Amino acid sequence: MPDNGMTTETSPRRDRLVVGGLALLALTLHLVTNSQYGYHGDELYFMACGEHLDYGYVDHAPMIAVWAKLSRVLLGDSLFAIRLLPAVAGALTVWLTGAIARRLGGGAFAQGTCALAMVIAPAYLRVGNMLCIPGLELLWWTLASYLVVIILKEDRQRLWLLVGVVAGVGLMHKHSMLFWGFGLTAGLLLTRARRCFLKPWIWLGGAAALLIFLPNIVWQIRHDWPTLEFLRSINRSVMAGITPGQFLLGQVLYVHPINLPIWIAGLVFYSASQRGRPCRAFGWQYVVVLATLILIKSKIYYLDSIYPPLLAGGAVAIEGLFSRWRSIWPRRVTVGTMVATGIAIAPAGLPLFPLDDYARYVRALSFGQLDNIWEVAQDYYFMCGWQEQVQAAAEVYHALPEVDRRDCRLATPDYARAGAIDFFGPEYGLPRAISWHLSYRLWGYGDESGAVLLTVGVPPEMVGQFYGEVTVARRVRLKYCVPYVQDTPICVCRRPKMTLADVWQTIHGW
Repeated sequence: MPDNGMTTETSPRRDRLVVGGLALLALTLHLVTNSQYGYHGDELYFMACGEHLDYGYVDHAPMIAVWAKLSRVLLGDSLFAIRLLPAVAGALTVWLTGAIARRLGGGAFAQGTCALAMVIAPAYLRVGNMLCIPGLELLWWTLASYLVVIILKEDRQRLWLLVGVVAGVGLMHKHSMLFWGFGLTAGLLLTRARRCFLKPWIWLGGAAALLIFLPNIVWQIRHDWPTLEFLRSINRSVMAGITPGQFLLGQVLYVHPINLPIWIAGLVFYSASQRGRPCRAFGWQYVVVLATLILIKSKIYYLDSIYPPLLAGGAVAIEGLFSRWRSIWPRRVTVGTMVATGIAIAPAGLPLFPLDDYARYVRALSFGQLDNIWEVAQDYYFMCGWQEQVQAAAEVYHALPEVDRRDCRLATPDYARAGAIDFFGPEYGLPRAISWHLSYRLWGYGDESGAVLLTVGVPPEMVGQFYGEVTVARRVRLKYCVPYVQDTPICVCRRPKMTLADVWQTIHGW
Protein backbone atom coordinates (compact mmCIF):
# COMPACT_ATOMS: atom_id res chain seq x y z
CA MET A 1 0.00 0.00 0.00
CA PRO A 2 1.18 3.57 -0.63
CA ASP A 3 2.92 5.29 2.26
CA ASN A 4 2.96 9.11 1.94
CA GLY A 5 3.24 8.62 -1.79
CA MET A 6 6.83 7.48 -1.50
CA THR A 7 7.13 3.83 -0.55
CA THR A 8 5.35 0.65 -1.40
CA GLU A 9 4.92 -2.29 0.93
CA THR A 10 4.96 -5.62 -0.83
CA SER A 11 5.65 -9.18 0.06
CA PRO A 12 9.42 -9.90 0.13
CA ARG A 13 8.65 -13.35 -1.23
CA ARG A 14 6.73 -11.86 -4.15
CA ASP A 15 9.54 -9.37 -4.82
CA ARG A 16 12.11 -12.13 -4.97
CA LEU A 17 9.92 -14.21 -7.26
CA VAL A 18 9.61 -11.30 -9.70
CA VAL A 19 13.35 -10.62 -9.81
CA GLY A 20 14.27 -14.31 -9.74
CA GLY A 21 11.91 -14.97 -12.62
CA LEU A 22 13.51 -12.23 -14.72
CA ALA A 23 17.00 -13.53 -13.89
CA LEU A 24 15.86 -16.98 -14.97
CA LEU A 25 14.46 -15.46 -18.17
CA ALA A 26 17.84 -13.86 -18.92
CA LEU A 27 19.58 -17.19 -18.32
CA THR A 28 17.11 -19.04 -20.55
CA LEU A 29 17.49 -16.52 -23.39
CA HIS A 30 21.23 -17.07 -23.41
CA LEU A 31 21.13 -20.84 -23.10
CA VAL A 32 18.75 -21.25 -26.04
CA THR A 33 20.63 -18.86 -28.36
CA ASN A 34 24.31 -19.08 -27.49
CA SER A 35 25.09 -21.86 -29.96
CA GLN A 36 23.56 -20.15 -32.99
CA TYR A 37 26.89 -19.44 -34.72
CA GLY A 38 30.48 -20.58 -34.16
CA TYR A 39 33.26 -19.63 -31.77
CA HIS A 40 34.01 -15.93 -31.49
CA GLY A 41 37.57 -14.95 -32.37
CA ASP A 42 38.03 -13.59 -28.85
CA GLU A 43 36.84 -16.89 -27.35
CA LEU A 44 39.43 -18.78 -29.38
CA TYR A 45 42.09 -16.39 -28.08
CA PHE A 46 40.95 -16.70 -24.46
CA MET A 47 41.05 -20.49 -24.71
CA ALA A 48 44.60 -20.21 -26.04
CA CYS A 49 45.44 -17.95 -23.08
CA GLY A 50 44.00 -20.65 -20.84
CA GLU A 51 46.69 -22.98 -22.17
CA HIS A 52 49.33 -20.41 -21.13
CA LEU A 53 48.09 -19.48 -17.66
CA ASP A 54 49.98 -16.52 -16.24
CA TYR A 55 49.47 -13.50 -13.99
CA GLY A 56 48.97 -11.23 -16.98
CA TYR A 57 48.49 -10.88 -20.72
CA VAL A 58 49.26 -8.08 -23.12
CA ASP A 59 45.72 -6.87 -23.67
CA HIS A 60 43.79 -8.11 -20.66
CA ALA A 61 43.99 -9.18 -17.02
CA PRO A 62 44.42 -12.88 -16.20
CA MET A 63 41.02 -14.04 -14.89
CA ILE A 64 39.33 -14.52 -18.27
CA ALA A 65 41.97 -17.13 -19.15
CA VAL A 66 41.29 -18.90 -15.86
CA TRP A 67 37.55 -19.00 -16.60
CA ALA A 68 38.25 -20.35 -20.10
CA LYS A 69 40.48 -23.07 -18.71
CA LEU A 70 38.01 -24.05 -15.97
CA SER A 71 35.14 -24.20 -18.45
CA ARG A 72 37.09 -26.53 -20.71
CA VAL A 73 38.30 -28.76 -17.87
CA LEU A 74 34.94 -29.02 -16.11
CA LEU A 75 32.44 -28.80 -18.97
CA GLY A 76 34.26 -29.43 -22.24
CA ASP A 77 34.87 -27.45 -25.42
CA SER A 78 31.35 -27.03 -26.75
CA LEU A 79 29.90 -23.60 -27.40
CA PHE A 80 27.27 -24.24 -24.74
CA ALA A 81 29.97 -25.16 -22.22
CA ILE A 82 32.26 -22.16 -22.65
CA ARG A 83 29.29 -19.79 -22.77
CA LEU A 84 27.54 -21.18 -19.69
CA LEU A 85 29.53 -19.03 -17.24
CA PRO A 86 28.74 -15.72 -19.03
CA ALA A 87 25.06 -16.70 -19.12
CA VAL A 88 25.05 -17.40 -15.38
CA ALA A 89 26.95 -14.15 -14.74
CA GLY A 90 24.35 -12.25 -16.74
CA ALA A 91 21.49 -13.78 -14.75
CA LEU A 92 23.26 -12.98 -11.46
CA THR A 93 23.69 -9.37 -12.56
CA VAL A 94 19.95 -9.10 -13.26
CA TRP A 95 19.25 -10.47 -9.79
CA LEU A 96 21.76 -8.13 -8.13
CA THR A 97 20.25 -5.09 -9.85
CA GLY A 98 16.85 -5.99 -8.41
CA ALA A 99 18.52 -6.56 -5.03
CA ILE A 100 20.00 -3.04 -5.15
CA ALA A 101 16.51 -1.64 -5.73
CA ARG A 102 15.24 -3.64 -2.76
CA ARG A 103 18.01 -2.25 -0.54
CA LEU A 104 17.07 1.24 -1.69
CA GLY A 105 13.51 0.67 -0.48
CA GLY A 106 11.91 -0.34 -3.75
CA GLY A 107 8.99 -2.72 -3.94
CA ALA A 108 8.08 -5.36 -6.50
CA PHE A 109 7.52 -2.84 -9.30
CA ALA A 110 10.86 -1.10 -8.78
CA GLN A 111 12.76 -4.35 -8.47
CA GLY A 112 11.06 -5.87 -11.48
CA THR A 113 11.45 -2.74 -13.61
CA CYS A 114 15.20 -2.42 -13.14
CA ALA A 115 15.66 -6.18 -13.58
CA LEU A 116 13.62 -6.03 -16.80
CA ALA A 117 15.73 -3.07 -17.94
CA MET A 118 18.80 -5.27 -17.55
CA VAL A 119 17.19 -8.12 -19.49
CA ILE A 120 16.32 -5.98 -22.53
CA ALA A 121 19.52 -3.87 -22.76
CA PRO A 122 21.36 -4.88 -25.97
CA ALA A 123 24.78 -4.43 -24.37
CA TYR A 124 23.97 -6.83 -21.54
CA LEU A 125 22.33 -9.35 -23.84
CA ARG A 126 25.43 -9.38 -26.02
CA VAL A 127 28.03 -9.84 -23.26
CA GLY A 128 26.00 -12.57 -21.57
CA ASN A 129 25.90 -14.59 -24.77
CA MET A 130 29.59 -15.37 -25.23
CA LEU A 131 32.76 -15.72 -23.21
CA CYS A 132 34.01 -12.16 -23.06
CA ILE A 133 35.61 -9.80 -20.60
CA PRO A 134 32.78 -7.21 -20.33
CA GLY A 135 30.22 -9.81 -19.23
CA LEU A 136 32.08 -10.78 -16.09
CA GLU A 137 33.25 -7.19 -15.56
CA LEU A 138 29.57 -6.23 -15.31
CA LEU A 139 29.06 -8.78 -12.55
CA TRP A 140 31.96 -7.49 -10.41
CA TRP A 141 30.92 -3.84 -10.77
CA THR A 142 27.33 -4.66 -9.84
CA LEU A 143 28.26 -6.88 -6.90
CA ALA A 144 30.62 -4.22 -5.53
CA SER A 145 27.91 -1.56 -5.93
CA TYR A 146 25.38 -3.74 -4.13
CA LEU A 147 27.74 -4.06 -1.16
CA VAL A 148 28.36 -0.31 -1.13
CA VAL A 149 24.60 0.35 -1.03
CA ILE A 150 24.36 -1.84 2.08
CA ILE A 151 27.28 0.02 3.67
CA LEU A 152 25.87 3.46 2.96
CA LYS A 153 22.27 2.59 3.88
CA GLU A 154 23.00 0.52 6.98
CA ASP A 155 26.41 1.86 8.08
CA ARG A 156 27.97 -1.61 8.00
CA GLN A 157 31.53 -0.37 7.65
CA ARG A 158 33.14 -3.80 7.99
CA LEU A 159 31.75 -4.69 4.57
CA TRP A 160 34.40 -2.43 3.00
CA LEU A 161 36.78 -5.35 3.42
CA LEU A 162 34.51 -7.51 1.25
CA VAL A 163 34.16 -4.67 -1.26
CA GLY A 164 37.96 -4.65 -1.48
CA VAL A 165 38.04 -8.37 -2.19
CA VAL A 166 35.42 -8.01 -4.93
CA ALA A 167 37.27 -5.02 -6.41
CA GLY A 168 40.55 -6.95 -6.35
CA VAL A 169 39.01 -9.89 -8.18
CA GLY A 170 37.40 -7.42 -10.57
CA LEU A 171 40.80 -5.86 -11.28
CA MET A 172 42.22 -9.29 -12.02
CA HIS A 173 39.39 -9.68 -14.48
CA LYS A 174 39.59 -6.25 -16.14
CA HIS A 175 41.69 -3.25 -15.27
CA SER A 176 38.73 -0.93 -15.80
CA MET A 177 37.64 -1.76 -12.24
CA LEU A 178 40.01 1.11 -11.47
CA PHE A 179 37.43 3.47 -12.97
CA TRP A 180 34.76 2.09 -10.64
CA GLY A 181 37.02 2.64 -7.64
CA PHE A 182 38.17 6.09 -8.78
CA GLY A 183 34.62 7.27 -9.42
CA LEU A 184 33.31 5.88 -6.13
CA THR A 185 36.16 7.43 -4.16
CA ALA A 186 35.41 10.82 -5.72
CA GLY A 187 31.71 10.34 -4.96
CA LEU A 188 32.38 9.49 -1.32
CA LEU A 189 34.67 12.49 -0.86
CA LEU A 190 32.11 14.83 -2.42
CA THR A 191 29.28 13.71 -0.10
CA ARG A 192 28.68 13.14 3.58
CA ALA A 193 29.80 9.56 3.07
CA ARG A 194 33.38 10.91 3.31
CA ARG A 195 33.15 9.94 6.98
CA CYS A 196 33.87 6.38 5.81
CA PHE A 197 37.52 7.42 5.44
CA LEU A 198 37.71 8.17 9.17
CA LYS A 199 37.38 4.46 9.95
CA PRO A 200 39.87 1.70 9.13
CA TRP A 201 37.62 -0.60 7.12
CA ILE A 202 37.65 1.24 3.81
CA TRP A 203 41.45 1.43 3.99
CA LEU A 204 41.65 -2.27 4.75
CA GLY A 205 39.39 -2.92 1.78
CA GLY A 206 41.70 -0.90 -0.45
CA ALA A 207 44.67 -2.87 0.87
CA ALA A 208 42.86 -6.16 0.13
CA ALA A 209 42.17 -5.04 -3.44
CA LEU A 210 45.81 -4.06 -3.91
CA LEU A 211 47.05 -7.36 -2.48
CA ILE A 212 44.85 -9.40 -4.84
CA PHE A 213 45.87 -7.24 -7.80
CA LEU A 214 49.58 -7.26 -6.92
CA PRO A 215 50.56 -10.33 -9.01
CA ASN A 216 49.37 -8.59 -12.17
CA ILE A 217 51.25 -5.42 -11.26
CA VAL A 218 54.44 -7.46 -10.79
CA TRP A 219 53.82 -9.18 -14.14
CA GLN A 220 53.39 -5.80 -15.85
CA ILE A 221 56.66 -4.53 -14.35
CA ARG A 222 58.54 -7.66 -15.42
CA HIS A 223 57.24 -7.32 -18.99
CA ASP A 224 57.75 -3.52 -19.28
CA TRP A 225 54.07 -2.61 -18.92
CA PRO A 226 52.79 -4.10 -22.20
CA THR A 227 49.14 -3.36 -21.36
CA LEU A 228 49.84 0.37 -21.17
CA GLU A 229 51.59 0.22 -24.54
CA PHE A 230 48.65 -1.71 -25.98
CA LEU A 231 46.14 0.82 -24.61
CA ARG A 232 48.11 3.74 -26.03
CA SER A 233 48.14 1.98 -29.39
CA ILE A 234 44.39 1.37 -29.60
CA ASN A 235 43.74 4.88 -28.27
CA ARG A 236 45.64 6.29 -31.24
CA SER A 237 44.05 3.98 -33.80
CA VAL A 238 40.62 2.75 -32.71
CA MET A 239 39.35 5.24 -30.15
CA ALA A 240 40.74 8.54 -31.42
CA GLY A 241 37.82 8.92 -33.82
CA ILE A 242 35.11 8.60 -31.14
CA THR A 243 33.61 12.05 -30.46
CA PRO A 244 31.90 12.99 -27.16
CA GLY A 245 28.59 13.11 -29.02
CA GLN A 246 29.06 9.59 -30.36
CA PHE A 247 30.05 8.39 -26.91
CA LEU A 248 26.90 9.84 -25.33
CA LEU A 249 24.65 8.55 -28.12
CA GLY A 250 26.22 5.14 -27.69
CA GLN A 251 25.15 5.09 -24.04
CA VAL A 252 21.55 5.53 -25.08
CA LEU A 253 21.67 2.87 -27.77
CA TYR A 254 23.75 0.26 -25.95
CA VAL A 255 21.68 0.34 -22.75
CA HIS A 256 18.43 0.59 -24.81
CA PRO A 257 16.68 3.91 -25.57
CA ILE A 258 13.64 2.94 -23.49
CA ASN A 259 15.93 2.65 -20.45
CA LEU A 260 17.13 6.24 -20.81
CA PRO A 261 14.36 7.76 -18.63
CA ILE A 262 15.05 5.11 -15.98
CA TRP A 263 18.76 5.74 -15.54
CA ILE A 264 18.29 9.50 -15.86
CA ALA A 265 15.75 9.18 -13.06
CA GLY A 266 18.42 7.22 -11.20
CA LEU A 267 20.85 10.12 -11.52
CA VAL A 268 18.21 12.47 -10.15
CA PHE A 269 17.34 9.98 -7.40
CA TYR A 270 20.92 9.83 -6.13
CA SER A 271 21.73 13.49 -6.72
CA ALA A 272 18.65 15.35 -5.56
CA SER A 273 16.13 13.18 -3.71
CA GLN A 274 15.92 12.68 0.03
CA ARG A 275 15.53 8.91 -0.37
CA GLY A 276 18.70 8.66 -2.44
CA ARG A 277 20.73 10.91 -0.17
CA PRO A 278 22.62 8.14 1.70
CA CYS A 279 23.86 6.80 -1.65
CA ARG A 280 24.54 10.16 -3.30
CA ALA A 281 28.06 8.96 -4.11
CA PHE A 282 26.65 6.90 -7.00
CA GLY A 283 25.48 10.04 -8.79
CA TRP A 284 28.95 11.57 -8.56
CA GLN A 285 30.53 8.26 -9.52
CA TYR A 286 28.67 8.26 -12.82
CA VAL A 287 29.56 11.87 -13.61
CA VAL A 288 33.24 11.36 -12.77
CA VAL A 289 33.64 8.10 -14.70
CA LEU A 290 31.69 9.46 -17.70
CA ALA A 291 33.88 12.57 -17.83
CA THR A 292 37.05 10.49 -17.44
CA LEU A 293 36.17 8.09 -20.26
CA ILE A 294 35.22 10.93 -22.60
CA LEU A 295 38.48 12.71 -21.76
CA ILE A 296 40.65 9.67 -22.51
CA LYS A 297 38.54 8.80 -25.58
CA SER A 298 37.59 5.30 -24.48
CA LYS A 299 35.46 2.83 -26.35
CA ILE A 300 31.75 3.44 -25.97
CA TYR A 301 30.99 0.18 -24.18
CA TYR A 302 33.54 0.82 -21.41
CA LEU A 303 30.83 2.64 -19.44
CA ASP A 304 28.23 -0.13 -19.72
CA SER A 305 28.98 -1.67 -16.34
CA ILE A 306 28.10 1.47 -14.37
CA TYR A 307 24.37 1.47 -15.13
CA PRO A 308 22.84 -1.21 -12.85
CA PRO A 309 22.80 1.05 -9.72
CA LEU A 310 21.36 3.89 -11.81
CA LEU A 311 18.64 1.65 -13.21
CA ALA A 312 17.83 0.45 -9.69
CA GLY A 313 17.66 3.97 -8.28
CA GLY A 314 15.62 5.20 -11.22
CA ALA A 315 13.13 2.35 -10.85
CA VAL A 316 12.69 3.22 -7.16
CA ALA A 317 12.08 6.87 -8.06
CA ILE A 318 9.54 5.96 -10.75
CA GLU A 319 7.76 3.59 -8.37
CA GLY A 320 7.51 6.43 -5.85
CA LEU A 321 6.02 8.69 -8.53
CA PHE A 322 3.50 6.08 -9.70
CA SER A 323 2.44 5.28 -6.13
CA ARG A 324 0.90 8.75 -5.89
CA TRP A 325 -1.65 7.78 -8.53
CA ARG A 326 -4.53 5.46 -7.94
CA SER A 327 -4.43 4.02 -11.44
CA ILE A 328 -2.45 0.89 -12.21
CA TRP A 329 -2.14 1.85 -15.88
CA PRO A 330 1.12 3.83 -15.70
CA ARG A 331 2.84 0.70 -14.42
CA ARG A 332 1.24 -1.51 -17.04
CA VAL A 333 2.13 0.88 -19.85
CA THR A 334 5.72 1.11 -18.60
CA VAL A 335 6.20 -2.63 -18.42
CA GLY A 336 4.37 -3.24 -21.70
CA THR A 337 6.46 -0.66 -23.54
CA MET A 338 9.68 -2.12 -22.14
CA VAL A 339 8.69 -5.63 -23.17
CA ALA A 340 7.61 -4.59 -26.68
CA THR A 341 10.69 -2.51 -27.42
CA GLY A 342 12.89 -5.13 -25.80
CA ILE A 343 11.56 -7.75 -28.21
CA ALA A 344 12.03 -5.38 -31.16
CA ILE A 345 15.68 -4.66 -30.34
CA ALA A 346 16.57 -8.13 -29.01
CA PRO A 347 18.34 -9.18 -32.25
CA ALA A 348 20.87 -6.41 -31.60
CA GLY A 349 21.97 -8.35 -28.52
CA LEU A 350 21.10 -11.97 -29.30
CA PRO A 351 21.93 -14.06 -32.40
CA LEU A 352 18.34 -14.70 -33.43
CA PHE A 353 18.57 -14.47 -37.24
CA PRO A 354 20.52 -16.09 -40.03
CA LEU A 355 23.27 -13.63 -40.97
CA ASP A 356 21.63 -12.87 -44.32
CA ASP A 357 18.64 -11.42 -42.48
CA TYR A 358 20.56 -8.92 -40.33
CA ALA A 359 20.87 -6.37 -43.12
CA ARG A 360 17.08 -6.36 -43.53
CA TYR A 361 16.64 -6.13 -39.78
CA VAL A 362 18.98 -3.14 -39.46
CA ARG A 363 17.27 -1.33 -42.31
CA ALA A 364 13.83 -1.98 -40.78
CA LEU A 365 14.98 -0.94 -37.31
CA SER A 366 16.41 2.34 -38.66
CA PHE A 367 13.44 2.95 -41.01
CA GLY A 368 15.72 2.57 -44.00
CA GLN A 369 18.30 5.09 -42.81
CA LEU A 370 21.11 2.64 -42.01
CA ASP A 371 22.63 0.08 -44.35
CA ASN A 372 25.85 -0.68 -42.47
CA ILE A 373 25.13 -3.68 -40.28
CA TRP A 374 28.57 -4.02 -38.67
CA GLU A 375 27.78 -2.06 -35.52
CA VAL A 376 24.86 -4.41 -34.83
CA ALA A 377 26.18 -7.72 -36.13
CA GLN A 378 29.99 -7.48 -36.07
CA ASP A 379 30.28 -9.93 -33.15
CA TYR A 380 28.17 -12.44 -35.05
CA TYR A 381 30.39 -12.21 -38.13
CA PHE A 382 33.41 -12.59 -35.84
CA MET A 383 31.97 -16.03 -34.96
CA CYS A 384 32.22 -17.33 -38.51
CA GLY A 385 34.90 -18.54 -40.90
CA TRP A 386 37.60 -19.72 -38.51
CA GLN A 387 37.32 -23.47 -39.03
CA GLU A 388 37.17 -23.06 -42.80
CA GLN A 389 40.52 -21.25 -42.74
CA VAL A 390 42.08 -23.93 -40.53
CA GLN A 391 40.80 -26.69 -42.81
CA ALA A 392 42.28 -24.97 -45.86
CA ALA A 393 45.59 -24.46 -44.06
CA ALA A 394 45.64 -28.15 -43.16
CA GLU A 395 45.20 -29.15 -46.80
CA VAL A 396 48.15 -26.98 -47.80
CA TYR A 397 50.24 -28.23 -44.86
CA HIS A 398 49.67 -31.92 -45.60
CA ALA A 399 50.44 -31.37 -49.28
CA LEU A 400 53.99 -30.27 -48.35
CA PRO A 401 56.86 -32.76 -48.67
CA GLU A 402 57.54 -34.55 -45.43
CA VAL A 403 60.91 -32.87 -45.05
CA ASP A 404 59.22 -29.47 -45.15
CA ARG A 405 56.49 -30.42 -42.68
CA ARG A 406 59.14 -31.53 -40.19
CA ASP A 407 60.32 -27.95 -39.65
CA CYS A 408 57.22 -26.04 -40.70
CA ARG A 409 55.46 -23.52 -38.46
CA LEU A 410 52.06 -21.95 -39.01
CA ALA A 411 52.08 -18.18 -38.53
CA THR A 412 49.23 -15.68 -38.45
CA PRO A 413 49.08 -11.88 -38.14
CA ASP A 414 46.31 -11.88 -35.54
CA TYR A 415 45.27 -13.63 -32.35
CA ALA A 416 41.94 -14.91 -33.71
CA ARG A 417 43.41 -16.99 -36.54
CA ALA A 418 46.17 -18.24 -34.22
CA GLY A 419 43.56 -19.22 -31.63
CA ALA A 420 41.55 -20.98 -34.34
CA ILE A 421 44.58 -23.03 -35.41
CA ASP A 422 45.34 -23.97 -31.82
CA PHE A 423 41.73 -24.97 -31.16
CA PHE A 424 40.74 -26.70 -34.42
CA GLY A 425 44.24 -27.65 -35.56
CA PRO A 426 44.69 -30.91 -33.61
CA GLU A 427 41.67 -32.32 -35.44
CA TYR A 428 43.52 -31.71 -38.72
CA GLY A 429 46.96 -32.77 -37.52
CA LEU A 430 48.40 -29.26 -37.42
CA PRO A 431 51.16 -27.96 -35.14
CA ARG A 432 50.45 -25.03 -32.85
CA ALA A 433 50.34 -21.55 -34.31
CA ILE A 434 52.79 -18.73 -33.79
CA SER A 435 51.94 -15.05 -34.10
CA TRP A 436 53.49 -11.69 -33.31
CA HIS A 437 50.12 -10.33 -32.19
CA LEU A 438 49.29 -9.51 -28.53
CA SER A 439 50.06 -12.30 -26.03
CA TYR A 440 51.03 -14.71 -28.80
CA ARG A 441 54.10 -12.53 -29.26
CA LEU A 442 55.16 -13.25 -25.69
CA TRP A 443 54.71 -17.00 -26.18
CA GLY A 444 57.34 -16.91 -28.89
CA TYR A 445 58.05 -19.00 -31.96
CA GLY A 446 59.34 -22.30 -30.58
CA ASP A 447 62.61 -24.06 -31.29
CA GLU A 448 62.23 -24.48 -35.03
CA SER A 449 64.49 -22.56 -37.40
CA GLY A 450 61.64 -21.29 -39.53
CA ALA A 451 63.16 -22.70 -42.70
CA VAL A 452 59.60 -23.28 -43.92
CA LEU A 453 56.76 -21.06 -42.81
CA LEU A 454 53.11 -21.53 -43.68
CA THR A 455 51.29 -18.24 -43.17
CA VAL A 456 47.54 -17.84 -42.81
CA GLY A 457 46.26 -14.33 -43.49
CA VAL A 458 49.65 -12.62 -43.81
CA PRO A 459 49.84 -10.47 -46.98
CA PRO A 460 52.42 -11.99 -49.37
CA GLU A 461 54.21 -8.65 -49.75
CA MET A 462 54.68 -8.47 -45.98
CA VAL A 463 56.11 -11.95 -45.55
CA GLY A 464 58.27 -11.28 -48.61
CA GLN A 465 60.37 -9.00 -46.41
CA PHE A 466 61.52 -12.06 -44.48
CA TYR A 467 61.54 -14.89 -47.06
CA GLY A 468 63.07 -15.09 -50.51
CA GLU A 469 60.43 -17.47 -51.86
CA VAL A 470 56.75 -16.84 -51.14
CA THR A 471 54.09 -18.93 -52.88
CA VAL A 472 50.37 -18.25 -52.47
CA ALA A 473 49.15 -21.83 -52.21
CA ARG A 474 45.48 -21.06 -51.52
CA ARG A 475 43.09 -18.19 -51.07
CA VAL A 476 40.15 -18.73 -48.77
CA ARG A 477 37.26 -16.51 -49.77
CA LEU A 478 34.43 -16.28 -47.26
CA LYS A 479 31.17 -14.38 -47.17
CA TYR A 480 30.16 -14.80 -43.55
CA CYS A 481 33.05 -13.35 -41.58
CA VAL A 482 34.56 -10.01 -40.59
CA PRO A 483 35.90 -8.05 -43.57
CA TYR A 484 39.60 -8.54 -42.91
CA VAL A 485 39.33 -12.33 -43.30
CA GLN A 486 37.04 -12.42 -46.32
CA ASP A 487 40.04 -12.98 -48.59
CA THR A 488 42.66 -14.97 -46.66
CA PRO A 489 45.90 -15.91 -48.45
CA ILE A 490 47.70 -19.06 -47.34
CA CYS A 491 51.37 -18.84 -48.28
CA VAL A 492 54.24 -21.30 -48.23
CA CYS A 493 57.46 -19.44 -47.48
CA ARG A 494 60.99 -20.74 -48.02
CA ARG A 495 64.56 -19.37 -48.15
CA PRO A 496 64.41 -17.22 -45.01
CA LYS A 497 66.29 -13.93 -45.09
CA MET A 498 66.50 -13.86 -41.30
CA THR A 499 65.74 -16.04 -38.31
CA LEU A 500 62.38 -16.06 -36.56
CA ALA A 501 64.07 -14.32 -33.64
CA ASP A 502 64.96 -11.46 -35.99
CA VAL A 503 61.41 -11.42 -37.37
CA TRP A 504 60.06 -11.04 -33.83
CA GLN A 505 62.39 -8.08 -33.26
CA THR A 506 61.49 -6.49 -36.60
CA ILE A 507 57.72 -6.66 -36.10
CA HIS A 508 57.42 -4.75 -32.86
CA GLY A 509 54.34 -3.55 -31.02
CA TRP A 510 51.18 -5.18 -29.85
